[in-house]
Amino acid sequence: MTRRTGASLLLLAAIVALALAAYVLRRSPRPEVPRTSGPEVAASAAGGQALAVFGEIPMYQEMLRGAAVHRADRDREGTIHVDLDLPALLKPRLSDRGLDALCDGLPRSAQGEIRPDGSERWVLDGEAPMLAVLDPHPGDRTGSSAWSSIPGEPSAIAAARIIPARLAQPDFGGPALTDWRARVDIAEKVLGRPLRRELAEDLGGLAVFALYEPTPGREPSALVAVELNRSDRLRSLFDTMFALAALTERATIHRHRDVPVGFLRSPATGAGWAIAIDGDALLLARSSHLVEAAIDARRRRGSDTPLVARARALRASWGAISESAFVARGWARVARAVASGDVSGRTESVLTAEGPSSWRLTGTGPRPAITADPVVPFLRTVWRPAQRGAD
Repeated sequence: MTRRTGASLLLLAAIVALALAAYVLRRSPRPEVPRTSGPEVAASAAGGQALAVFGEIPMYQEMLRGAAVHRADRDREGTIHVDLDLPALLKPRLSDRGLDALCDGLPRSAQGEIRPDGSERWVLDGEAPMLAVLDPHPGDRTGSSAWSSIPGEPSAIAAARIIPARLAQPDFGGPALTDWRARVDIAEKVLGRPLRRELAEDLGGLAVFALYEPTPGREPSALVAVELNRSDRLRSLFDTMFALAALTERATIHRHRDVPVGFLRSPATGAGWAIAIDGDALLLARSSHLVEAAIDARRRRGSDTPLVARARALRASWGAISESAFVARGWARVARAVASGDVSGRTESVLTAEGPSSWRLTGTGPRPAITADPVVPFLRTVWRPAQRGAD
């Protein structure tokens, strides 16, 4: 019960990051690399030696090898052009984790440009069922209650503008989410409630993930704030979930400012998730303390920090912004690349619709565009103990 319900809640914040985890294709801070002529590079790439194009860029050297690279060359202005077969690139890595089915939900190819000034542009082509939940016309969501729920000074933020109605579609996520849909179906039968339909009707259009830099010797903290159109049915589900979990002593509940805050605990590790519904916001975090801080922030309604203000202004289907050393090093580990000693600076990335079946990913900053996303590095810290035997 805990894992199924937790998965449903986490899906809103994690699905975009899972879908984009493939694109750890970008550059680390660039050293000076001698430019190679187009014909020489094209021949090298055709022979499976695309590394000649990327020089000493660690993430490219680690990720862009083999048959997944259809083209890799550098033009006279120094811009690198890359064409990739995403399923071929991802499947070996996802198969190692039992997640190879995710390939069926992602775009089929990516055409990228990496410019000398550090900016990037990637066009992702092909039907992508896992990205169908994103709103291609997100509009202005700067006034959403989810933003007023972000306390303190996060070091990285990701925000997704979604179409909640897509969650109720019978084939939501396509083949990639077949197992997830089956588990939700079981939960619906156990609870006697149409969970996906209720979520589709109750959720608003914005989900925000905020990461807080870890102190030495501790894991990072993170908060998910999801905008709600209505909260009565979700609160009822919340009460039922905690009542059932309390029977196995896996849940506790207390009140903060008259808001019930529940904590679902893993008996194997003692870790878990805190959940609260405060007015028109669903709050989820790894600690009750952070959920309580979010409840307090909603009542104080203070001014945004510069990072939150900038993230709020990223009007895209998905956007991320990071100044986090933890996030930069986490992505280096995901890519099996050597992390640069200099992890300072702000990296931004946004995803916008382009045509009926394509997406455009653009990024700026000293690191690869996708490394602005804090969700994947954070989830690695969550999954590692699970892989050691936690439930």
